Amino acid sequence: MTYEYIDPAAIGELSGERIGFVAQEVERVFPDWVGTKDDGMRFLTIRGFEALAVEALRDLRDENQRLREELRLEREARVQAMSDMRQLVEQALRAAPAR
Repeated sequence: MTYEYIDPAAIGELSGERIGFVAQEVERVFPDWVGTKDDGMRFLTIRGFEALAVEALRDLRDENQRLREELRLEREARVQAMSDMRQLVEQALRAAPAR
């Protein structure tokens, strides 16, 4: 989500649009990442986020490599099947009586 602080200077932040998470949504998945201030406002302390992000990127890289290999093998199989069909058609044409 995107947001802007009402008074960023009051909390030591720069003005302008920010991108972030909704604490209540994060809390469902990572409850230890969410804290509550004295005024009841929720905040994120995304401990371990970097490690989680890196691991997710590794998983995506591995999945991407696996899918690329599957596509490569599938493409090779199709090329071979087309080559085999071409040979059969050529054989059939050579064996057919001339008109």
